[in-house]
Amino acid sequence: MAHFVIVQMNGGRYQDVSVLSPEGIALMQTEPVPHTYGMGWKTIQSNGHTLINHDGGYFHFQSSLFFDPEARVGVFVAANVMNALDAFSSPPSSALTGPTTRAIAQDVFDL
Repeated sequence: MAHFVIVQMNGGRYQDVSVLSPEGIALMQTEPVPHTYGMGWKTIQSNGHTLINHDGGYFHFQSSLFFDPEARVGVFVAANVMNALDAFSSPPSSALTGPTTRAIAQDVFDL
């Protein structure tokens, strides 16, 4: 996942290899309408920073990834957990968007 975040922050490049085009990365990270879900990514504002985020989950698994392209810092949290409380945690979202890992990742990022 660290390599994946590096590719996302480096316009599709990892070390000396171009994995995706810069245009493809930009398109993936662009929301069609502000505050909507683009091609797997959305942007949020946190402590004066614009972060790029992706959450996901499935039965008994959830994950969340945030990165700040300007600061070049990213946080990824994955957990083998999904329970009824996740459906009601903050921020409000569906039970399959990883609310527990999202809150953890956002808190770590804010540190």
